[in-house]
Amino acid sequence: LGPEILEHLRAKPPRKLTAPKKSKGLASRSPTIKEVKDGPQNLPSIFDRPYPTLSGRRSVPHLINAAGFPFLRYKKPQPSVLSNIIANKQRADERRWVRYYDMQNLEHLGLLEDDWDRTLERFCGLGQDVSGRGTSWATAPIKEIYEINAIAVRHRHKEEMMMEKLRVIRDKEQALADHEESVRKDEKRRQRIARRSACNTEAQVEENGTPEPAAVTSESEKEVNQSAHNPQTQPGHHGLFSPISRKVKKLMELISFIHGGAFRDPLQTSTSILATLPTLFDPTSSYYTPGIFAVASINYRLSPYPSHPTLPSREDDPSRTATWPDHLEDVRAGISWTLQHGRNHDPRRRPDVEEDQIPQGYILAGHSVGGTMTLKICQALAPPFAYPIAALSLCGIYDFTALRDAHQPNRKVYDEFTNGAFGPEAEGGWVQGLTTKDAIRKEVKLLVLAHSKTDSLVDWQQTCIMSDVLDRMDSSQQGMVMELHGDHKEIYEKGTEIAKTVHKSMRILEASS
Repeated sequence: LGPEILEHLRAKPPRKLTAPKKSKGLASRSPTIKEVKDGPQNLPSIFDRPYPTLSGRRSVPHLINAAGFPFLRYKKPQPSVLSNIIANKQRADERRWVRYYDMQNLEHLGLLEDDWDRTLERFCGLGQDVSGRGTSWATAPIKEIYEINAIAVRHRHKEEMMMEKLRVIRDKEQALADHEESVRKDEKRRQRIARRSACNTEAQVEENGTPEPAAVTSESEKEVNQSAHNPQTQPGHHGLFSPISRKVKKLMELISFIHGGAFRDPLQTSTSILATLPTLFDPTSSYYTPGIFAVASINYRLSPYPSHPTLPSREDDPSRTATWPDHLEDVRAGISWTLQHGRNHDPRRRPDVEEDQIPQGYILAGHSVGGTMTLKICQALAPPFAYPIAALSLCGIYDFTALRDAHQPNRKVYDEFTNGAFGPEAEGGWVQGLTTKDAIRKEVKLLVLAHSKTDSLVDWQQTCIMSDVLDRMDSSQQGMVMELHGDHKEIYEKGTEIAKTVHKSMRILEASS
């Protein structure tokens, strides 16, 4: 039997090995990851973004965190490769945490085995030396648990770093997109204005044979430049501004504006209104107000300011040595002149505007101490001209003592400019600037107290102390408090806040007319 068994157990010769057949699609298949890594690398990276210029409109990506895998998604649906990567990562995480819980169970069993070994050693003399292991049963599971935790911490740190990098890219893309959108809007706005100006010019040429002038002010550039340095040479000196083209409405009003400057700042002049004019006169603006006939910005003589850093006042300059009520008298003279002669000096007067459409009333607006004088005119018993139909006080000062007390660190500055305008407080001069006692005349149909809560020079409390004046207004009058945004000088430097106040006031007047 032995040889027969050996004969059956004899190995058969191996089959002849043949080369594997080539795949039909081998030439068209995509290279493997290894082949790509070994070859030249010129592929774009996500970290090259954002690109400074694009051929079309910029898209801002969405920052997504899917199962701890951060990525930027520009549009849906997401690529299948990305879905596979997320699924593989989820499966790897799942396997890791399944092993983690298995190691916790083994750790518990190992602690039980170690306890059993100690029992055998105590009662039977069989210790670890007898078994020959030399280590605890729980050592290996505990070590594996530590390794799994370390891997999880490394992965989490890597994901956080990637998330932060992608967030920076997203924020840069958003900033560039906002900038490009703003540029596009500005360009469209310029094109619309250019087309509208061309149409207006053609219409003027057809009607009068000469093109309509392009300036928006009745003063020449030379006069405006001079006024920025020494505008108070004449009482009531002012600039008269009107829109390039008017849409004739039932309600047409003249705006008289009084600038601020603590009664003494030579850099705040009638030109303070210039930043507001484009917003009021541009038909594409959010606060375009077609009911404005013209805007008259009024200057007045200033109080002494010998410590001004660039333009100190001199004692022999009558335009810089005024005291109360010189400022108010100059403003009254400017308003009176505008109401009597402003129509004849309007460079935009048009033949299609009938005399009965020329405004007979006006809106009076003032900033800072200009707001003080606005209310003083509306509270006067017998001004030399008509009362305004509406009074707008922007960041106005109504109680100079309360203003000084609210700014103790700068108490000296407030004392200095108030004493320069009204005289010493001890002699009762400051009471002349108080506007919280007298009522608003019934001829004034609307009173708007506009103020900013972030004003660092004139606090919001100045508006609060005017509550009694608002409460004493007649039933035929309207009084309101309006919140502005920005610091004290930003109210007129940005232009939008004054335009917003005028626009809202005109809407209220139109609704009540």
